[in-house]
Amino acid sequence: MPPKKYGGFWKRFLAYLIDEILIGTVSIILMIPFFLFLGMLGFISPELFDEYGEHSLTSFTFADTYQEEALAASIFIVMFIMFLILFVLNWLYHAIMESSNKQATLGKMAISLKVTDMEGNRITFARATGRFFAKILSGLIFNIGYIIAGFTEKKQALHDMIAGTLVMNKEYETWEKVQNDLRAYEEEKRREMEKTKASEANHEAYMPKEESAVEPEDAVRAEADEEIDDTPEDSQSKNENDAGEADDQKKDNI
Repeated sequence: MPPKKYGGFWKRFLAYLIDEILIGTVSIILMIPFFLFLGMLGFISPELFDEYGEHSLTSFTFADTYQEEALAASIFIVMFIMFLILFVLNWLYHAIMESSNKQATLGKMAISLKVTDMEGNRITFARATGRFFAKILSGLIFNIGYIIAGFTEKKQALHDMIAGTLVMNKEYETWEKVQNDLRAYEEEKRREMEKTKASEANHEAYMPKEESAVEPEDAVRAEADEEIDDTPEDSQSKNENDAGEADDQKKDNI
């Protein structure tokens, strides 16, 4: 039984989880410097640390605890920059990977999936970008845009419909390639057989035919035919000679 042509809902969901784990891990690593910077701004409250004891976890408080508008603005700007950087990295990760030769993110690669256009070709960076931002619409209203991938004919989510893309199963592509190679091999073998038969037929047509051996009975019959088949001239000359001999014999008798 051949594998399915399009990536199913659960395979896509598993690929999504793998990507989210990878992106989340990288995001945490990148956020460490921002947390340190926020601590330097006083976002970590030393008063709460003294209140709950030196063995307690450091608590985070909002900027309004300090009653300083400048500190609140600084914290907001840092948080916004951090969010913007993570969003841009997430976008570039999906757009670059899906428009690359691999045609898939690391999660999709692990599940043997790839993103293509409607003809199965590699998509451009612009289309991959449109697909990424269309995921915002798919996530609205309880992720219904993602869920419909399990019910559409070609397993397309809402963002796939908007961007004109498909999520193909690489296992099907491999199976289809093997079938095409097998059909091509059988066709080539059939042509070679037809070519060989045609060559043999041409060879037999141009081969000189061997003269059949004459059997003894046929030879005797042929000689008899030759003796019987005399020409008219030979018969006339023979009759004349016989008549001349008869006349000479009569003269001798007289």
